[in-house]
Amino acid sequence: MLSSSAEISLSQQRFTSSFLSPSAFDPLLLPQLLKDNACRDGLDYARLIRSHFLAFERTIVSRNHQSWSWKRAAIEVIAVRKAFPLINNEHAIQAMIAWFYLLCHVDDEVEKLDSNTAKITLQKSIYLMRHSCIWRQCPDVRSGSMDEKLRQIPDQRRHDSPLNRSSSPTRSQSEKSIPSSDGSDASIAVLTMTEAFVRQMFRVLPPYAIRNVAQSIVKVWQFMCVEFDERARSTSGPSPEAYLAVRTHTIGLEPFFTILESLLLDRRDDTPTASYATLIASVSLAVGLQNDIVGLEKDLSIGERLNMILLATKQNEEQDLETALTMAIAMHNDAVKTSLSCYQELISGISCFADQDLGLVAKSALLFLRTHYSWATHSRRYQKPDKTLCGLAADGMKQAGLRVLCYKARMRKWRRV
Repeated sequence: MLSSSAEISLSQQRFTSSFLSPSAFDPLLLPQLLKDNACRDGLDYARLIRSHFLAFERTIVSRNHQSWSWKRAAIEVIAVRKAFPLINNEHAIQAMIAWFYLLCHVDDEVEKLDSNTAKITLQKSIYLMRHSCIWRQCPDVRSGSMDEKLRQIPDQRRHDSPLNRSSSPTRSQSEKSIPSSDGSDASIAVLTMTEAFVRQMFRVLPPYAIRNVAQSIVKVWQFMCVEFDERARSTSGPSPEAYLAVRTHTIGLEPFFTILESLLLDRRDDTPTASYATLIASVSLAVGLQNDIVGLEKDLSIGERLNMILLATKQNEEQDLETALTMAIAMHNDAVKTSLSCYQELISGISCFADQDLGLVAKSALLFLRTHYSWATHSRRYQKPDKTLCGLAADGMKQAGLRVLCYKARMRKWRRV
């Protein structure tokens, strides 16, 4: 039998801010395991890092972003592993790491573009994803030699595509040939990332899973296009309700759970239960609010207006920042309570061993609320760099650990999983 829902409780996490008093608003509620029953897996981190690095080694990044490196590959592997500590399926972990790469790097590439160029870039990625994974029959290339695998992968190069060249371009070649004035470097970067992602999916996922994952990613890109429309439409921005309807999709959670559902539950066309669907929707809402709550200070410093809290203050001029933040925290806590209630309802109906994986995926979704909050409060994506002595010392320890992992990954004999 699956372990009881009593293993999970809600704990309080006081949100700290340099410009608002922590005592002015309620703490955040986060799910917590009453006992540490996270699986002590035997996953080979060095192999995961090497697989992830080589999968995206030949992708291009625009001049405004950091080059791909062993260190960045290691950081992304560790981030995903910490986010989903209960998942030990290596194919699922590799696929989720690849999606985390694509989500973060594409977001970085398009966020500096004007709305129209960003939408065109995302639409090209959508076409490439559909052309390779949805419209065509996806081969199962998880067995056989590497040459056989690559020959089975559909060729998405077209005569009018920037990918139409005898071999994938290297970063040094791209620096000489790609213009940087009109956003075309970012567009080519996104396309090469998408192509590399598709190839990695063909290596680690079965055909039906590839189609499911591709469809969920297309949905994320489409909602990103809607978000860019909102940025360009008006200076005041959308209503908080309209913003959240888009934001819960652009955070990119759905592909993670599509991967888990496809591999662990072996779902092809099954419709999820109402409790599971509500749980995932509540988790997505809470995670979107976490991003805006944790990233509020940074958004204020850089002038970002697409933030639930800032949009609420603009919609109601009588509502100050503290009141809007209190409202956002209350919405977050309600979503967390709903997700826990759905989880308890879901596992109460699990009566056979075969259904335990559904409980595992649901528990991973619920606990993601805590692991994501921990990541967001330390990530430079949402936080200003910590330049205190303690912050620098912690960074030094992390760098030392990353160097050890990167060395092991580079020295390991290469084997595709």
